[in-house]
Amino acid sequence: MALSFNNLTSGKINSNGATTAVITAGANRLVIAYILTHGVLSPGTAIGNGGGLTWVQVGGPSDFGSSTNTGWWRAMGASPSATGYSITTNAGVDWIMWSIFEFDGVDTSGMNGSGAIVQSNSTFAGGSPTSLIVTLGAFGDPANGTVILCGMREDATMDVPGAGSLTRIMRDTTGAGFGGIITAYQLSNNTAPEVDVTGGDPNQLLGYAFEVKSASVTPSTSFLAAWGTQSPQLERGRPVMVASGSAPGTRII
Repeated sequence: MALSFNNLTSGKINSNGATTAVITAGANRLVIAYILTHGVLSPGTAIGNGGGLTWVQVGGPSDFGSSTNTGWWRAMGASPSATGYSITTNAGVDWIMWSIFEFDGVDTSGMNGSGAIVQSNSTFAGGSPTSLIVTLGAFGDPANGTVILCGMREDATMDVPGAGSLTRIMRDTTGAGFGGIITAYQLSNNTAPEVDVTGGDPNQLLGYAFEVKSASVTPSTSFLAAWGTQSPQLERGRPVMVASGSAPGTRII
């Protein structure tokens, strides 16, 4: 099965606690939650388990200026049920923003989606950046996908390059000058996913990117080469191949 994408929910609240809209994740899908908080240096951000999902923190929360933090979590369940997920933080947090989405057709090995993530990386851009690129290594398979998650300290507008293959999932800002986020994906390889600042007052970006492992496997060149060594012949217009382990002269027609 090829990779496919589904957006589940996103939102924001001027508070130190939140509950997402009720969602139902799909069975054996890689579910990702990306969260930004503002207000304290150590927000203690956590997303509550439930609905058949156990969340595992992968990156962050990392402070990148004026007590603005971002982090991301993964989960996977055999039969998730409908629920809203609680997001808790320490006292002093005054804004929370989130984006939650899922991929189907992923590798289901490991625990809580661990087998569906091949590699990840993060990049910080200080000052007043106009773009941010998160570099990833060579992908393990052409069928694997790409995700970029990016947070900003201020309320400038972010987007993904129009000429690229990334598709924006969501973008939003607090509207109060305390940060913004954008999430995007593509169902193919991208070793340099990028976010651009398209308006407003850019101020410090922190981005995460990762490779999503597809359950589909592209035929390896070694298999194709081995098939080629069989030296097919034509007999009565049909290919003939020597059967492995057969008696000399035996052919499959």
